[in-house]
Amino acid sequence: MTAPGMEPPIGRRRVRWGAVAGVVVFLYVVVLSVLLVGIGDRNRFNRWSDLMHSIGARLLLCLVVLAALFHTFDGLRRLVVEVAPSTARHEIGMRAVVLFLTWALAIPAAVMIVGPWVSETFR
Repeated sequence: MTAPGMEPPIGRRRVRWGAVAGVVVFLYVVVLSVLLVGIGDRNRFNRWSDLMHSIGARLLLCLVVLAALFHTFDGLRRLVVEVAPSTARHEIGMRAVVLFLTWALAIPAAVMIVGPWVSETFR
């Protein structure tokens, strides 16, 4: 038991996954922007479209969606703690909610992204 107001500090993560997820999403946006600059060239656009039908590109997109979801929910958690500091005592629970919501949305999204490739390949 600790005295009131003397709660033990919550363990800090070694890797700042929110920052890693933000970098992944940022890099995806930069790469997509560069690719969209060349959209005037029909052949280049068609090659890009063909690449997006591969399993590798679809798995990469699944990772980007996972990173975007985690970055969003973790950012909302941090925002709640900043706006209402009294919620900091629920930090562990809020981190669990972030992980749950991330995976609860990432798994169906991955199925929807990879599913068409599976149905086309094993038809």
